[in-house]
Parts: sequence; C-alpha cells; structure tokens
Amino acid sequence: MIEELDYSAEADSQRTFAAALADDPKVRIPKVVASAPKVIISEWMPGRPLSEFAHRPAADAEEQKLRDWIAETVMELHFSSPARVGLLHSDPHHGNFRLLPDGRLGMIDFGAVTRLPDGIPRPLGRILRLAADERADEMMDLLRAEGFVGLEDKVTAEDVMRYIGALANPLREETFHYNRGFMQAEGGRVTAPGSVDFRTGRAMSLPPQYLMFLRVVVGWMSMLAKIDRSTAGRRAAESWPSGSPASPTTTSPVQSSPSASRGSQHTESGLSARRVVLSPVITRSSASVNSAVGEVAAAASATSRSPG
Repeated sequence: MIEELDYSAEADSQRTFAAALADDPKVRIPKVVASAPKVIISEWMPGRPLSEFAHRPAADAEEQKLRDWIAETVMELHFSSPARVGLLHSDPHHGNFRLLPDGRLGMIDFGAVTRLPDGIPRPLGRILRLAADERADEMMDLLRAEGFVGLEDKVTAEDVMRYIGALANPLREETFHYNRGFMQAEGGRVTAPGSVDFRTGRAMSLPPQYLMFLRVVVGWMSMLAKIDRSTAGRRAAESWPSGSPASPTTTSPVQSSPSASRGSQHTESGLSARRVVLSPVITRSSASVNSAVGEVAAAASATSRSPG
C-alpha cells in the first residue's frame, strides 16, 4: 500500500515497462513525461476501456474475434512481462487496459507491480505444467518442496488434483473459453464450507514469494471471463515461465477504434497524493494464506454480483 502511494516508484516502473515493450507491435505503454513523489505526468493514451466489452455478448463474429485477440494479448503480456521486463503488472482489471485507435492494447497504472527479475519462478512454472498434465505425485513432491504443503498436513496428491479440478483446464486445452459460468462454478466448488475441496484448500498454504503472481493470474482470469472470450492459454504458459523469449503472435484485427472520452483514464484521488487529468497528458498529483486456487472465490463472487 505504501509503495502504491509513492509516485516516483510508480513512474520508475512505468518507464521500465515502456522501455522494455517499446517495440511490441501489440502493446503500448504511455511514456512518463515527469514525476515526483506525489505526482506523475504521463502521456495521454486515448482508447476504449475493456469495460465496454464486459457483461454483454459480442455483437457479431468480428467483435468476438476482437475479444479473443484481446484475451490472447492480455495473457501473453502477463506471462511474458517477468522475463521481458523483470516486473509483473499486479492490478489487472478492465480499467487498466484499453483498445487504442491504432489497434494495439494499452496498459496503464503501474502503482502495483511485482518484481520478478529472473522471470516467473521456475518451480511455479513446473507446478503449473504438472497440474495440467495430471502428474499428481510429481506435482505433490514439488508442492512440498516449495512450501505449499507441509509434512504434517494430511493432504494427498489425489486431494490436490481434485481440488484443482477444472481450474487447470486453461492449461490443458489448446484453446480455452473463459466465461462467467466457469468462474462462478469453480469458485463456488472450492469455497463451499465443509466440502472436501474446502478442507483441502484450508490445509494448504501460499508461500509469500508466489502470492502476488498467483493473485494476478486469478485477476486476469476473472477479467477475461467477464468479456467472454477464448484464447490459447497453454501456448503462453509453455512459452514464458522458463524465461525463454517468444515472438508476439497474432496482430490486432482492429485498425482503428473510437477514442474514449478524456476523463476516463484517471480521475481518482487518494490521501495526500492526487491524480488529475490534464489533456493531452495525465498528471497523477505478504504472508502465507489459503491455497492459491481459493482466491478464485473472490473473483467468482464479484462476477456473480455484476449486472447483465
């Protein structure tokens, strides 16, 4: 929380992202014009916030194609940025992404970032792969080695695989369709009090070094489910956790799009720091927890309360 109020630190993170992704044909990060501890002046970045696509079905096949491209780009960006930037944007929601007039996806708000200078931790990438391939005993050995499960915990490999269940489907299938029904069903399953899955989740821990990354994964899963889209998640997960570079895949199906209204990018204020829109630039005056998969409950609950 304290770091999120230090706009000098946020500006440094934004500059790092902008420099590392400057040549990306699919993504744009606005440049920082100037910064101080209580203010950031950033390039203005017009575009359509992704909230325009939430809570309603695609109007036609072209819009569905666009939604799928957005989903692929968001997933690729989050899996690749630790290796490419050394940082992970840790506040994924619709307001922090926008579709730009030139067809790229813009990303803003770098107050919450996770430092991963060596890319996604290799053990975590391995755990994800073992879960997807249902190699329960090998996965359990690694979970114990990394502190997810203690020797005293009465949790078996079969318990963990059942607990993970369909949540690993995005990594099992070449193309996976994220939707609200999937998030609600899985979130409800793992958090039903008294159920076997609930007890399994309570018996597991989330090591602090993995906390933010896995929360971010749940965040973008929820975000993409709300815009009802499909993407090749397994490909992104296989390409980037090892830190090996991959080339950007498909280009945007959009060549132009209407600009968003000017006040929509940042208008909030907080404590002694301020964020004020000054067009054409923007002035902006851990711990062990329950199992990572249990974090889906919050996302599913928020999704089910949303209108439409």
